[in-house]
Amino acid sequence: IWLAVTSLTTTGYGDLYAQTTSGRLATAFLIYLPAVIFISKMIGDYASYINERREMKKMGLLNLEKLKNHIVIVNVPDVNTHSYLEIMKEQIDNSNNLKNKDVVVLTNEFSGTGLPATLTDWKYVDGNGLSRKDLQKTGIQNATYVFIFGEVKEDDSSILMSLINIKKLGTNARIISEYQDKESKELL
Repeated sequence: IWLAVTSLTTTGYGDLYAQTTSGRLATAFLIYLPAVIFISKMIGDYASYINERREMKKMGLLNLEKLKNHIVIVNVPDVNTHSYLEIMKEQIDNSNNLKNKDVVVLTNEFSGTGLPATLTDWKYVDGNGLSRKDLQKTGIQNATYVFIFGEVKEDDSSILMSLINIKKLGTNARIISEYQDKESKELL
């Protein structure tokens, strides 16, 4: 046991070592025990950090500004949201140009729950395209493609405002947008 504990705490096997039972006990309590506690604390802190990051990712609280050459989906319809995104995922996965890119979804449709389990390889930012701050969190300035959708059927106002905010932030991404009203086509 003495050799195992000495190896675990890396206190060494030098010329000086405890030779008596009381010396070994003192060494164990004064050196080995604090070392084991310190190592255990470090491992626990690291595990907590990983778990916290995983939870932040799930809840859409991570800042993804440093992403590059990715796809940003701005807003999602408030009806059949899950099905809509499943179809998008399938189309992106089947596209040679898009399938290897990171995908970031900006929406508040999943606040408190995170993206559905089938979309766990996508990244998520809790917010909407009406907020420049939320758009920046997606790394939209460095995106390759941006897809903009309306949150509410028959209403292009959120699409137009999102587009204005994206343009003000500046991006060289290819922007693809839906519209409901034929008059909106000219504005887009």
